[in-house]
Amino acid sequence: TETDGEGNFTFSGVPPATYQIQLATPPGYVVGRTSGAISFTKQDVGARQGILPLNKHELVVSADACRDASYDALPNGRISGVAAAPQGKLPKPIWIRLWRANHIDTSKIPAGVETKAVPSGAFQIGPLLPGSYVIGTYLYPADYKECVKDPKYFEHFVPQPWFYPGTTDPAKAKPIKVGFAQQVSGIHFVVPSSAVSISQKDKSTPAKRR
Repeated sequence: TETDGEGNFTFSGVPPATYQIQLATPPGYVVGRTSGAISFTKQDVGARQGILPLNKHELVVSADACRDASYDALPNGRISGVAAAPQGKLPKPIWIRLWRANHIDTSKIPAGVETKAVPSGAFQIGPLLPGSYVIGTYLYPADYKECVKDPKYFEHFVPQPWFYPGTTDPAKAKPIKVGFAQQVSGIHFVVPSSAVSISQKDKSTPAKRR
């Protein structure tokens, strides 16, 4: 069936059963990210259409019953939670970045996937397409802002490690799976209260925010 201009739809004469509802991409459109938002984007004639990925919704229909149901048409997934120090609140807000799992590159900041935790430590990242993601943060040395004024500072600067939930090893970072328009909440991200020193072989310089 097709929706009207407001997105309303109706299935009539449906026998009692459990059904899977899926949304088809409008003809001539694809789902993509535009200016930080996920939306339907107009494509050239002949653009590939199909079922939106991972958007199955189960609908149970009972005998002689009318059932109302609403579904998200776009995969506006989000990840939210709280970042905290081991002994409580963070001393100051931190930047949290997100990458596709198995594609972590701390030298790059993917567009639209960096957020600043508020003073309470709460954060939210999105909108996101369905997939598995990893979050992480970088802590500069406490004296970084003062020391960076020295032109020769970076000649002896020892980069700090990136922190992921429960580890500093990106290979051990636990992925966060986001479904179609799923709101993944309750992520508890414990971050050290200060930066730490690391060996020269573990150097990894963070990308600068623009």
